[in-house]
Amino acid sequence: MQDVKESSRIKNPPVDLNEYANCYSGTLKEILSRHAPVKEKMMLLHSHAPWCNEHMERAKQKKRRVGKETLKGNQQVVNELRRNAKTSHYSAKIGVRK
Repeated sequence: MQDVKESSRIKNPPVDLNEYANCYSGTLKEILSRHAPVKEKMMLLHSHAPWCNEHMERAKQKKRRVGKETLKGNQQVVNELRRNAKTSHYSAKIGVRK
């Protein structure tokens, strides 16, 4: 509240409506940046694996949803799907080039 009382909008308010709106906007931005500064976050983007299909994505989602007690069994299912999909993908690529 002290920030608002000390702002130029209160101490020296502009007469023109556009100037007042700009002053109001600037005051809000200044207070917001002081109390809640913008934080930058690094995000890693992974390229989509060519062997990854919709069936495998659903299995991975299911694996994430289940409890820890069944996690190991679902992980084996996802690993088997991934292994089969990779094998099929690369076998098809090798077969095409022959």
